Amino acid sequence: MPDTGNSRTVTKSPGDGKSPEDLEPTGVSEIEGKLKTALGECFDYPEKVSPDTEVTLAFTLDEQGELVGIPQLTDDPDKTPDVRRLYLGGLLALENCAPFTVGGTRGTFRATIADTGIDSVKDLSKAEPEQKPSVQVAKRVVHSTASQASEDALSLDRSARVEIQRRLKLLDFDPGGVDGVFGKNSRNAITSWQEDKGFPVSGHLNAIQLLALNAQSQAKYDAYQSTNPGAEERKTRVRVCRRIGVLGIKVCKDEYR
Repeated sequence: MPDTGNSRTVTKSPGDGKSPEDLEPTGVSEIEGKLKTALGECFDYPEKVSPDTEVTLAFTLDEQGELVGIPQLTDDPDKTPDVRRLYLGGLLALENCAPFTVGGTRGTFRATIADTGIDSVKDLSKAEPEQKPSVQVAKRVVHSTASQASEDALSLDRSARVEIQRRLKLLDFDPGGVDGVFGKNSRNAITSWQEDKGFPVSGHLNAIQLLALNAQSQAKYDAYQSTNPGAEERKTRVRVCRRIGVLGIKVCKDEYR
């Protein structure tokens, strides 16, 4: 058929047939893209975070896609309350989403989290040799050392200390008694947990560490509460939210009254 001048040749691009969501930005691997999507689905946007606030977390996944240890900030965790809120949001997303089922997830990754959500995920395991020092920096512990003063700022009452002891015990860090008194055994249990999770050891807690402990132990603590016979089961469960000390971090938990 003669060319009338109205016909045109259409050349398909490599991405034809895929939705925009399937196309990864240039330089982003399939694993990085899928991890970003998975984290975004689990990320719970914190309230009242200032625009342009951003944190970067380094985290490691094992062969089963499970989180190894506690994700570490690659910046000062005590810079602002907004930074701490985003850190908590990222930590909870990683804890709640695991295991990550995308293939070949084993390795160390860096997630950048902004007030708008998960900005990017970078696979640090495949960094070029000249980039390896930055990987070590990303894995370095930079959390502030907790002290008696930082623990006092949490305003822990006896029931809160009992809960902390219970959570430590459920994670196999034996505090001795679960009585709401932080004696030598409880301090040793906190120290062992800090050492195991890569926090500076001190035997005391701060807001970031308490949030990490709660997130890590939540599944076991929920199971304990549902199966443990006792007075709590005969009381009414009430959802209680409060802000920890002067740090402005909102924490909610179930109490029995």
